[in-house]
Amino acid sequence: MLPVFFLILTFSKCLDAACTFPSTLIGSWQSSTLGSFTINSTSISTIPYEGGQYTFECYLQNANRYVIKSEVIRSGLLESVAYTCLDIQSVSGSTDKLLYYQVTAEVSGKGRFVPAAVSSVPVESDVCTETSVVQPGAYSFLIKDGSLSTAKIKCPDGLVSEFNVTLSNCPDGAHLDVCTDNTIMDFNFSTCGGSTYSGEVKYTCVYSSESGNLTYVTLYNSAASVPSNPFIPFSCVVFTAGDNDTTLTHNPGDCLATQTDTVITSPGFAYGAN
Repeated sequence: MLPVFFLILTFSKCLDAACTFPSTLIGSWQSSTLGSFTINSTSISTIPYEGGQYTFECYLQNANRYVIKSEVIRSGLLESVAYTCLDIQSVSGSTDKLLYYQVTAEVSGKGRFVPAAVSSVPVESDVCTETSVVQPGAYSFLIKDGSLSTAKIKCPDGLVSEFNVTLSNCPDGAHLDVCTDNTIMDFNFSTCGGSTYSGEVKYTCVYSSESGNLTYVTLYNSAASVPSNPFIPFSCVVFTAGDNDTTLTHNPGDCLATQTDTVITSPGFAYGAN
């Protein structure tokens, strides 16, 4: 009689490695669209969503893309979660500032977030629904708390000068100084003569990029947020420098995909400088 062998097989589910954030992302940050938050190895605390502030955990990672998932959101008897996708990119190897793109397409009434059932198990393509970033100015920005001295850059050459600035509701003009400190756009509105603008506001250049004849500049002001000044902490200038004058627009928060050196929507505004 031949011997009988019994082979017992056991099966286990193959699991991906846990999603974690790299050491370069860990810390406290100011963002241009999602407020201030802190990143640890597995989560971001906190991100605004539908009027609340929620902790989002690292759910999936693919290279520079991170799908993040909110804690359980309760509304009456209903429970749900929200997902969004962040494409985070370094800026010239700096650890103090980063570009990011929220590559979840707008969902009606939800912004760039995908609401889902608590039991949902989405894949990357369910959340990262924008396939490419086509506008050179359509980025968002992160700067690490307390790092402005190392994150700042020289403002682009086309801005490094002193200008007499003309803008609406400022009949006597204002003064823009980017010479005294070429990392700062120093607006002095004390000569405006109108009631809309007054005083002095300084914005530090932290990033710039070019597309055609347009230059995009991300500005940062570390002052505490002031409801009357939506240009704090982040704002964006788009400009073209000519032989005798410079045209520029200034938008609160991020640059706009439709923003040019002359085209801007409220509450942003346009300057003429010479």
